[in-house]
Amino acid sequence: MTTFPWILADAEVSHGMEYCPEWLLRFFDLLQGVADIAGMTAITVGLIGGIWIWLRGEVRSLRGNAEKRWMSIRQSRLFLGSYILLGLELMIVSDLVHSFLHPNLESLYVLGLVVLICTAISFFLGKELEVVRQEEAGATP
Repeated sequence: MTTFPWILADAEVSHGMEYCPEWLLRFFDLLQGVADIAGMTAITVGLIGGIWIWLRGEVRSLRGNAEKRWMSIRQSRLFLGSYILLGLELMIVSDLVHSFLHPNLESLYVLGLVVLICTAISFFLGKELEVVRQEEAGATP
C-alpha cells in the first residue's frame, strides 16, 4: 500500500491552462526567466555593493578612523540584506509562475517548500535589519 503523497503524485491537476493562448504561455515562460535573472542579479548586486562598502570602511579604519569601520559594517549589512530580500521575493515570483506553467503536485511541493524557506529567511533577516537600522539611528548624531 502506498502512502498519501505518492497516491496523488500522478494525478492530473486541472487549472484551465489549456484555455490560455500559446503566446500568453510563452510570455509567462519568459516572465519566469526574467524573474529568475532579476532575483540573482539583485543578490549579486547586493553582494558586490556590500563588499565594496565593507572594504571602503576597512580602508578608512586603517587610516585611523575606527568609527567609520563600524558604520560601514552596519551600512554593508543593510545594503546586502535589502538586496537579499529583494532577490528572494523575485525568486518566489518565478516559482509561482513555474507552478502555473507546470501544474503538478511536485511543483506545488517545491513551491510550498521554497515559500516556507524564503518566508523564514525574510522574517529573520528583516528582524536583523531592523536591529541594524536602530543601531545606525543610535550611532548617527
